[in-house]
Amino acid sequence: MTQLHAVTGRFTTEPDGLAALTTPVPRGGLLLGRDRNGVPVPLRIFRPEGTDVALIGNWWAARLIVFRALALGARVVVSSHAPDQWQNLGQWATGRPDRLMLVHGLANPGSIPSGTAIQPILHVVDVNPEAAEAALTQPLQPWQARLTVVQQLVPAAGTVLRAADFAIVQRLNATEASVGAAPLRLTGRDVKLFQRLNVDMAVLLGVGPEAQYFWFTPTTIEQQSLGQAPRRA
Repeated sequence: MTQLHAVTGRFTTEPDGLAALTTPVPRGGLLLGRDRNGVPVPLRIFRPEGTDVALIGNWWAARLIVFRALALGARVVVSSHAPDQWQNLGQWATGRPDRLMLVHGLANPGSIPSGTAIQPILHVVDVNPEAAEAALTQPLQPWQARLTVVQQLVPAAGTVLRAADFAIVQRLNATEASVGAAPLRLTGRDVKLFQRLNVDMAVLLGVGPEAQYFWFTPTTIEQQSLGQAPRRA
């Protein structure tokens, strides 16, 4: 049973198999985390129209989002130049080998299944900027979402950022903040604050006019699988 600890605001979970995986998701989307007041910060990543999301962050955050998408019933396709980072995640999260398909490099568009409201599709694009830009040329179908992982925010990633419906941003260094200011439409205040985020924090852009700062608040079972949030390089 998953419970929110009244003092720490952290979730505690009894690790009793798949039933323990369930993340308390607010109506309307995948739970990214909670803001400073403990209010859930959801993202409606699965919609009747296709959805592009850019994650400027590390593999830990990407795996956590995938973990939670699997808990919602999604099927996941991971295109990655670093497949070792994704090994066994689907099996751990669901107890099944068929919910996460791992492709070394960029998946053939024909291999990505169609999604439904009952079982949406998440395509994780974890490749270099040039290959990620190529992936964007493939139109998304209804109930498909594409999560493009940007490990380092370089000028070549600008196309990915501009194409995104939403962006999730972890802590940036000074160079990244400068590069991302225009495509992410950051204010001067944002540029400064984005360089001061804690390792377990991120910012959601694209839902309303204001940036939404949040903590990932991983559950116990998520921490067992993924470990603690590491510092970005």
